[in-house]
Amino acid sequence: MKRWYQEVGKEREGIARVQIKTEVLTHYGKGYLACVICGESRLACLSIDHINGGGRYQTLCMNCQFLKSVLDRAKYKET
Repeated sequence: MKRWYQEVGKEREGIARVQIKTEVLTHYGKGYLACVICGESRLACLSIDHINGGGRYQTLCMNCQFLKSVLDRAKYKET
């Protein structure tokens, strides 16, 4: 079984992860597999973002995610 997993199972698991990630990011990307801000579409660059820390989500690339956090911290310091 261990040998089977190393040869076949690992590959199948990786394929399933990519399929699930693609479905989730497309859903939260308003039907597109892309960052809702800049349009970046490389799967490895995309992540889920909490809108205003609440229960709503959106798909952002890592760069837009980082920029959003920097701008949010700047707003917090101003208040």
